[in-house]
Amino acid sequence: MRTALVVLAGLLASCSASRVHELHIDRAFTADERGALFSAAARWNDVSTSQIVITDDDANGEIVRRAPARENAFATTEREHVEISAGLAPEIFKHVAMHELGHVLGLHYSPNGVMRCDGSTYPLDLTSEDVEECRRVGACD
Repeated sequence: MRTALVVLAGLLASCSASRVHELHIDRAFTADERGALFSAAARWNDVSTSQIVITDDDANGEIVRRAPARENAFATTEREHVEISAGLAPEIFKHVAMHELGHVLGLHYSPNGVMRCDGSTYPLDLTSEDVEECRRVGACD
């Protein structure tokens, strides 16, 4: 099993409006996983005043990497990184990518939508609750 690791340059909680979050993707991701990460970033960029930019280079800074997966956990968010379990079904990986990039923007959990935390559903697009949480933390207008 593998896990994707997102190493963030700063505290997730300190994200502010109009910030650019540049994420560098490790070459170990599958084409589908890479596509899901690019798609998730584009969707958040549609509604956010901050921007998530994903590149394929090995530059220093925020990095998206793979690492071993853990049982019973799709993802964790800590101070400077996000881990996403690899080997997930494509629709679940896309949901988890959307959810974790929401945390990159500074969002917390919401009762429904992409930012829901209980894993009972895997929405693939933002809900009004997700956008409201984005506004609440100052990442969306």
